[in-house]
Amino acid sequence: MPADGTKAQKIVYLTPNFGGFQLGLSWSPNGGHEFTGVTDFHSGQPVAEDGEQRNVIDVYAAYSHDFESWSISWGGGGSWALSVGGDSGGGKKNDYYQSGVNLTFGNFSIGAVGEYYHDMVHFDDGANGNGWVVGGGAAYTLDAWTFGLQYSHGDFDFSGNHVDRRVNTLATTAIYNIGTGIDLDGTIQYTWAGGDQGDPAHGGYHAVSFGLGTSFTF
Repeated sequence: MPADGTKAQKIVYLTPNFGGFQLGLSWSPNGGHEFTGVTDFHSGQPVAEDGEQRNVIDVYAAYSHDFESWSISWGGGGSWALSVGGDSGGGKKNDYYQSGVNLTFGNFSIGAVGEYYHDMVHFDDGANGNGWVVGGGAAYTLDAWTFGLQYSHGDFDFSGNHVDRRVNTLATTAIYNIGTGIDLDGTIQYTWAGGDQGDPAHGGYHAVSFGLGTSFTF
């Protein structure tokens, strides 16, 4: 999926599972610009968006294994754009990296995850922005209940005359197993963010969010 969150066509290959290890590879021709319109002289063909990330290669590896009294689940990989479409205006090719691990000991589990975004944003004055996010959490299962606590911190550094912005989120979650394959989920989240002096977003914001949902597994 491209950085702007739009969907894109891609070719995906998943290897067989070798003792808990599996590798995934994918290639996407563009960043999903089919949704923006078509060219003047080639009806039905997508417009070449300026600075769009193209020929995106994704590689991701995963490993999971159950030991005698504990288990591990790990994943890690990267995404690389090989070219930039349209009039890039100095825009650089993005590359992202991610990894996460989860450990389970009986009814207790703990995990951590991190992601680094390189050249994720390009500005008209030639500046580029990098960012990273790290997070961790823990959960405990008690009968039909599972309680969790998570925290994440994101830092986005924009070069040139741009500034540094930070986002923090703290969340508590609860899951109740109503019956076989049916769960009721709830969460309360607190988010606070801010920027450097001189940044229009310097004042930041504080927000409280509530969520409630269900899931069905067949």
